[in-house]
Amino acid sequence: MIPQDDKQHNDAIDFLADAAQEIRKMPDATGNITEQLVLDPKQIYYETRIVDTNKLGGFVFELECLDGLREQCYFNMTSERADVCTPIIAALVKHYKYSMDSKSSETRRDKHNAQSSLIDKLVRNKQERIISLKGEAKNTFMDAIRGKQAEDSAYET
Repeated sequence: MIPQDDKQHNDAIDFLADAAQEIRKMPDATGNITEQLVLDPKQIYYETRIVDTNKLGGFVFELECLDGLREQCYFNMTSERADVCTPIIAALVKHYKYSMDSKSSETRRDKHNAQSSLIDKLVRNKQERIISLKGEAKNTFMDAIRGKQAEDSAYET
């Protein structure tokens, strides 16, 4: 059994790295099999994608199945044919991952909402807010920025 550590997660990167570890049985220097926590890079890659679609899980499943077929080429065909097919499938998987990366790096905005990319979320420490000053001329400027009227109406109900 692997002991649990009591360290606190200080930021999202540490939390993500700890969550993406899996237990693998690996031989040590003496030849004994031991269980070790190993970081799974594919899990981190897919968890950090921000793609605005409900079909991402199915796409990842199909992409990983295609990559699995690439790994099985040498078991199911001659080595000459597998030498040709393996790099073609690897390039196809790589291109699909590039397309997913480009979709994930998009920042979409309209006049009411914004969907930031992962880079935006890591760079920014504050939350975007739209401040409307229409009809609030009787209030002070600072009350309008803090949303004082919205807070007061929330407590009145």
